[in-house]
Amino acid sequence: MTDLGLWHKVILPVTAHFRAGRGRFLLEHFPDIRRMRICDLGGSRHFWDNLGIDVPRKNITIFNISEGETQGVSGKKDDGIDFRL
Repeated sequence: MTDLGLWHKVILPVTAHFRAGRGRFLLEHFPDIRRMRICDLGGSRHFWDNLGIDVPRKNITIFNISEGETQGVSGKKDDGIDFRL
């Protein structure tokens, strides 16, 4: 099996399984999460985009993210604020 084949057959399903579990945990402990403002330390857009919870992107502020992923409150990429610590 190629590295890419392993990734698609094993790694992606495993990460999706654990991500879905984290989504269930968040909904169970924070049932109003869709209306909350979230400060995610060390997070990523990818996590929230693939969590399965429809939290408006404008409600999520992410710190410690990779260069090029910064997004300010206005929704525009790189508002001149570097969120990396």
